[in-house]
Amino acid sequence: MYLTTGDFESGLGEWRALNYAEDVKAQSVEDPDAAKQGRHLMRVRTTRVDGSVAHDVVVPNSVVFGVTAYGGDGSPADVRVANVLVPSLQFSVWLRSRSRRRHVKGVAAIWNLYADPPQNRTTEFSVGPEWTQVSVGWEDAPVPYLQTDSPTPPFEWNPNFRVELYLKTINQDLDVDAAVMI
Repeated sequence: MYLTTGDFESGLGEWRALNYAEDVKAQSVEDPDAAKQGRHLMRVRTTRVDGSVAHDVVVPNSVVFGVTAYGGDGSPADVRVANVLVPSLQFSVWLRSRSRRRHVKGVAAIWNLYADPPQNRTTEFSVGPEWTQVSVGWEDAPVPYLQTDSPTPPFEWNPNFRVELYLKTINQDLDVDAAVMI
C-alpha cells in the first residue's frame, strides 16, 4: 500500500488542502462512533467548488521502455523521453456526508505527476449519510515521461502519483476514512 496515512489515527499525515487551499478546511476528528474504522476520520469542507485535499505517493519500480534521447549536433543527450509502464493502481476511500439530509458531490482522482502533461483517472461521487466506498483505478498503461539529465538505460523510475478528492458541494462536511492505494 502506498498511502502513508489513510486511517487518520495519527492525524492528517501527508494529506493537505491543495486546489483552492485557502478555501478548504481539512482536519482529523476523533469520533469512534462516526469513524468507519478506528477512532479518527478526516473531515473536509470547502467554500469553493473544486476545493480539494490530496496525498502524494511514490510508486517504485515501474518498467521503462522506448527511451528517445535528444541532443543537438552529436552532443550528449540532455533530455530523454521515455514511456513508463505504470502498474495497475487502485485508490479506494470510504466517504459520507456528515449531514443526514444533504449529499456531498465530488470527484476522486489519481494523478500521474511525471507524465508530460500530467494525466489522471477520475470517478465522480455523490454520498449521503451512510459510508460509501468510492474507488478509482489506473490500469497498466504506457505514460510519456520527460526526464532531463537522465542516465542511460537500464534504469528504474519512481513515478510520483497523487490521489485527490475534489468537492463539488460547498459549505458541507465530507467525512473521509479508510483510504488506501494498492
